[in-house]
Amino acid sequence: MTADAFLEAVRHAVEGRAVGGLADAGADPERQLRPASVLIPLYEERGEPGVVLLRRSDHLGKHPGQIAFPGGGRDGCEDELACALRESQEEVGLRPEQVEILGRLDRYATITGYLVSPFIGRLRRWPLDLVPDPSEVAAILHVPIARLIEPGALRVSTFGGTRTVNFFEWGGEHVIWGATARMLRQLLELALDRPLEPSGEVPWEKVRW
Repeated sequence: MTADAFLEAVRHAVEGRAVGGLADAGADPERQLRPASVLIPLYEERGEPGVVLLRRSDHLGKHPGQIAFPGGGRDGCEDELACALRESQEEVGLRPEQVEILGRLDRYATITGYLVSPFIGRLRRWPLDLVPDPSEVAAILHVPIARLIEPGALRVSTFGGTRTVNFFEWGGEHVIWGATARMLRQLLELALDRPLEPSGEVPWEKVRW
């Protein structure tokens, strides 16, 4: 799928769509969740679509080394979108005026106590000179959408008989998993208007816990 076709499909799928809710199996519905937001930055390179992700620094106390979208917890009365844009600028140097917001995905309640609001953004130009904040971000990753929808990219495993966890393997060394993978899966399935079929074993030796 070309970048133009993919971005138009995303726009069409989320335009006017009611925002629902997803949750990790095992997330406590009675727990007070901390509001958070993330940005899903989409770009075009040589006519093909891609998504920007980041690898968290290894020294962080929570989720070290994991792959995620730019984002974080909301400050005070900050609204959902403002948080996603602020965190993206702080973490990777992406300025709000460089992003066109296409829409949003369902809010996601994580087992770690966050209620995440994901926003989808199209980068107005590419490439961009994005700069990681070394205190939080080890690397910025540019992931072609084609690599995420090819057969065998999506893997699924079940924990404790009830908790289904999504994994995307990319580049031979990176594994996107957990809430990030679940939100990414929803984005791809909305754009493609079909479910993704998981296959293959989870490469456990590459998963950063």
